[in-house]
Amino acid sequence: MGIYEELFAAHDLGVAQILLTHADLEHHERHLNARNTLITLLRKGVIPVINENDVVSFTELKFGDNDKLSALVMTHAGADLLVLLSDVDGLYDGDPQNPGAKLIEELDGVTDAVRAFAQGGNGRGRGGMESKLEAARIANEAGQPAVIANGRTPGVIDMICSGMNIGSLFAAKQGKAAGKRA
Repeated sequence: MGIYEELFAAHDLGVAQILLTHADLEHHERHLNARNTLITLLRKGVIPVINENDVVSFTELKFGDNDKLSALVMTHAGADLLVLLSDVDGLYDGDPQNPGAKLIEELDGVTDAVRAFAQGGNGRGRGGMESKLEAARIANEAGQPAVIANGRTPGVIDMICSGMNIGSLFAAKQGKAAGKRA
């Protein structure tokens, strides 16, 4: 959290750590408390840094990864867009290390054919492209779009929010934000 505090302070923004469990999003009153906390923090210009509360989560109840957690928080908080950052530019039609692989810029949801493009995890965490696809599916089912983009690209979030065609967009099938990047 100290690193987040330092980085965001350079932009005159504060941060607050929010630890959630599955129960926090499943039970109505706890969900409302979490949602109201997030909204209040954002209104005060404080950026919530959300993680799973591993201390009180039982293995079988865990979200499994931060991608799924972000999608669940996004849908519960009423956000307009899910942004998933990766170490590649988005979803490719093959191994992104292969020079012939092409970035898929827009998809109409997550199907079995789309899942077949995922190359598995990178060995550095529980996520990987499969996890990001599951998160995009959750967002799309809630009627919201998702973007997978390269987190190492300078200004990537600003580019996505300004509507630039960057990464892979998973267009929502329904909802007010369907087919919109910003």
